[in-house]
Amino acid sequence: MTAWVFTDMDGTLLDETGRVRDSNAQKIKQSGLPLTLVSARSPKEMQEAITALDLRGPQIAYNGG
Repeated sequence: MTAWVFTDMDGTLLDETGRVRDSNAQKIKQSGLPLTLVSARSPKEMQEAITALDLRGPQIAYNGG
């Protein structure tokens, strides 16, 4: 079975300062599961989280627009 994780950013993945906690980033990377961020944000606004999580695949921005 193939699993893929899709997650919102605000109120879900990001902490109260708007960042991905290092401990969460490490756990996500160690899981080996592919992850896609889904957000109303622009790609530029998502870049810090994309970098922190070392994401290489497509991400969903602008509410899918």
